[in-house]
Amino acid sequence: HQYCGACHLPEGAVRQKYASSFKRLPPNLLLDPLQHIPQNESPTEDRLRIARIIKFGLAETDMAGHEYLPDAQVQVIADWIVTTRQHTPR
Repeated sequence: HQYCGACHLPEGAVRQKYASSFKRLPPNLLLDPLQHIPQNESPTEDRLRIARIIKFGLAETDMAGHEYLPDAQVQVIADWIVTTRQHTPR
């Protein structure tokens, strides 16, 4: 996804260019555990938590909020992340 992939996918341009500048390298959204999403929650809870992180970021991390994105678009991104992770073998 264009907004997430720049930092969260291994081939992402921001990730490649600024990897040494991150406090912690952003997780690969398709394969890595998501530290701020408790395991074994329902997909609905995952979508809600991911949407909040997308919209408001994570304090004391490099994950900035994307308040400028409309809520509907944030939800589409969260849905894409959850659905894609469910169908990606790890």
